[in-house]
Amino acid sequence: MASLCNRPPDAVILEAPYTNIREEGAHHPFAQIYRIFPAFEYFFLDTMALSNIFFPNDENLKSMSSPLMILHAEDDHVVPFEMSRKLYEIALKSQHSQENVKLVSFDGSLGYRHNNIYKDPKLPALLW
Repeated sequence: MASLCNRPPDAVILEAPYTNIREEGAHHPFAQIYRIFPAFEYFFLDTMALSNIFFPNDENLKSMSSPLMILHAEDDHVVPFEMSRKLYEIALKSQHSQENVKLVSFDGSLGYRHNNIYKDPKLPALLW
């Protein structure tokens, strides 16, 4: 895992995170349009995944020791909520502690979708 700082951060908060760019690309709304091209997955998704410029969150969490909070709206139309659930499970396995790993979901009825979790009036109280 490439380090973004000299020492581990005190905590990490991920908002609507994807597992990895290949999986996100396959679920992104624009991907549905381009699927008509026969080599879409090979030329686009595989190339993006191999470029290593996008955060492979699923791999990075395997070696992270900092406390982690994942925030995700269940009605997210860009990054499926299930990706956060996968990341949560990976982090739980790697950290061996439920105290350091937290998944906060926001009910779809709130209408936060991909970009509006910040509007939740309870958000400040949820943060450590």
